[in-house]
Order: sequence, then structure tokens, then C-alpha cells
Amino acid sequence: MNALSRLLAAAGLGVRRPLLRRRIGRTVVEEVAGVPLVVLPGVFNPKIFRTGELLARAVAAGPPPAARPGGEPPLALDLGTGSGVGAIFAARIGYRVV
Repeated sequence: MNALSRLLAAAGLGVRRPLLRRRIGRTVVEEVAGVPLVVLPGVFNPKIFRTGELLARAVAAGPPPAARPGGEPPLALDLGTGSGVGAIFAARIGYRVV
């Protein structure tokens, strides 16, 4: 990466950071893989940080879950993942989310 590229990247971050901070500090509705999701202030935003959206798309693209013995739906644990986007997409394809 040359000096000009580094300078432009740093300038972009300087402009983007205040915009992101404003978006993180309030309730917003984000669309993740076509699903609207209310994100509260202080909650990990799956759109801004992109990992949540990546997780949602990966779960949605995965194979449907196999039922457990007795016809019970398979379980998925969503613990400390921020907005719960993984739980939402797992529940949409048939998991019982805890």
C-alpha cells in the first residue's frame, strides 16, 4: 500500500467514524439479509460490524436441521452474540433457539 492509499484510507476513517458513532448511539432499524432488525443503542450492530450479517447469511444458506429423536426440533444456543441475529436466522430455518 503506497503513501497516497494510506492517506486516503485514513481520511475515509476520519469521516466515517463520527457517522458510525451516531448510528451506534441510537435505536436503528437495519436490514440483515432481507430481514428488518431493530438494534438498540449499545447493542452489537450486525450491519456496521458486518460479522453479524456474515453469520446470518451463513446460517440461512446452511442445510435444514435434522430433527432430534421424538420429532423435537434441534437446539441452537445464542449466547452473547449481540443483536441475536444468529438466533433469528437459526429459528427461521427450524432450530429451537435458547
